[in-house]
Amino acid sequence: SFIVFGAIPLIPYFLRPPDLLSFQLSCAATVCALVALGLLRWRATALDLVRSVAETLAVGGACALVAFAVGWLVGG
Repeated sequence: SFIVFGAIPLIPYFLRPPDLLSFQLSCAATVCALVALGLLRWRATALDLVRSVAETLAVGGACALVAFAVGWLVGG
């Protein structure tokens, strides 16, 4: 699941040049992937739907922000 869901935000960069729109599409793809992962978590655990999706979005979003910040600091 890490490879499948982790590859989804990269799809815009495979299909388009690296510009602002590609970045925005990648952010949207990240949200979609995290929502899908939250739905799978809800289905597997039978926890509350909103809680499953919200927690997955929060944790995944925080990880994505940290990864972006580190990449920005290292790569410029």
